[in-house]
Amino acid sequence: MKRFFTLTLLLSQLLLFSENFYPKPFSLHRSLVLDTSTSNIYLQNEEGHDLASDAGRLFNVYDRTDAQDYQNIKQFSGKTLMLFEGSNFAIALTHYYHLLEHLVGIYALYGHKHAQNVKQIMLLGDGKTTYPNWEGPNNINKHLMKGLFPNAEVYTYHSLRARYPGKAIFIEEGFFSDRALTDSVPECLHLHKMLGSTYKSFSPDVIENMSNHMHVYTRSQNKPSQKLRVTYIMRNAPRYVSPRQRKALFAKIKGLHEVDFKTYYLEKMSYQNQIEIMKNTDVLIGVHGNGLSHLLFLPRDAAVVEVMPEGCLMLDYRLFSNIKKLRYYGVQAGKYLLNDEEAYKKGYHGDANYTVKSIDTRLILDILRKERELKRKRG
Repeated sequence: MKRFFTLTLLLSQLLLFSENFYPKPFSLHRSLVLDTSTSNIYLQNEEGHDLASDAGRLFNVYDRTDAQDYQNIKQFSGKTLMLFEGSNFAIALTHYYHLLEHLVGIYALYGHKHAQNVKQIMLLGDGKTTYPNWEGPNNINKHLMKGLFPNAEVYTYHSLRARYPGKAIFIEEGFFSDRALTDSVPECLHLHKMLGSTYKSFSPDVIENMSNHMHVYTRSQNKPSQKLRVTYIMRNAPRYVSPRQRKALFAKIKGLHEVDFKTYYLEKMSYQNQIEIMKNTDVLIGVHGNGLSHLLFLPRDAAVVEVMPEGCLMLDYRLFSNIKKLRYYGVQAGKYLLNDEEAYKKGYHGDANYTVKSIDTRLILDILRKERELKRKRG
């Protein structure tokens, strides 16, 4: 019986990572057609009809047998990544963390094997929303996609239709990433994250490979130190630790022996500098916010301390930390820690857009002492 169970589990894992099946909201399709004049997508064998399940979508999905005999065809060779969003939150496709939700799943399930052969990345969204500033502040989105998929050209649906008006685009192989389907998958809905149904199956080695690619791309320099390197991500109001509390916390951290403590407003720095800072951080601390997305590029044995206001539980960066197998400390209102089992059972709730007015300095210091001791043991 035990041997049968082991074999069944192994076969299920092989199915999960086969090239013919990916769990929602990810799917692989071959020989598909995108009609820029009608926003119709034609797939083979009735695949992927759950795509465009969001009522506000412009995209319509049909079987290839329903396609016209197109005369005006543009062929896209190689592999194409096609990123979709629901209409209610379509602009999130340009948000660094939410873009990473797509790319982490793509890279873990498909991209790490095919990164060099990805020739197109299509930011399709809901088919209506335009993305004139898709590159992101300091070009962070552009750098992210270029670092992971160096041979890919990035299109928005608007730019695609402008370049190829009225054409049927034949796509040799397309990988769909559809964050809107989060609302129809129980595991994703509970966590409010598109990776909710897949993250436990991701190999940390693949995520480390993703991290290494970004460090090569940004030419990050390694700066070893015997001290515990602690980085605090600064934020402006309202989502921050109150100045009085923050001042007291910083003073105590700076008083710790063998701790190198630095603070940064990451948005004021180039993307390359931001990634290099992560390469040289042992403990990353910050209030819940976009900058913590960079934890994916921390060293393999690093730790993350995320501070959230009272009555708020967000799972974004806990999830990323678990995927990368980092030590994660979720500090809620600066008073206590929630372990993973309890946090995932509760699910996300509350509003992060409040100032953290009270924080248990001793709790943070105890975490840093623990991490300092672990670094000493590692030598």
